[in-house]
Amino acid sequence: LPARDRRFLSWAWLVSEYGPDEDEEAPPIAMDIDFGSEFDSNDRHEKRRRSFAAGLVRYRAAKLASSGEGGRNASLFGAARLVRQLEAAGALDGRAALGELEAAALQAGLPSKEVRRTMASGYAAGSSDPAFDIEREMGE
Repeated sequence: LPARDRRFLSWAWLVSEYGPDEDEEAPPIAMDIDFGSEFDSNDRHEKRRRSFAAGLVRYRAAKLASSGEGGRNASLFGAARLVRQLEAAGALDGRAALGELEAAALQAGLPSKEVRRTMASGYAAGSSDPAFDIEREMGE
């Protein structure tokens, strides 16, 4: 094969070959940049917050439902406490979340009287805690 002159593509070569002449002034580049949109507003952020909070409760409920004996009560207490903190942050409807936790606890085998008592004490304990910092947890 005959020897070939190989050139590698580089910015320096591109500018030297196709760049503007030195005596010629380059025309200004007009860019139409629009950051965000009119629909990308607080509504979208609020939906993400609510979705994140519901996911936290769903995760806790699934973990509780699949747990065996030992630790179910403490897990339910912590989840009810979290529900109250998320509700205080304005990211969750507490009634629906507590219903989900109750169903999971009953599925795990806890008696209904114990479930209601544990949820009530966990919810009350969450009232004295600060609101859940959901923005920090979401990474914002």
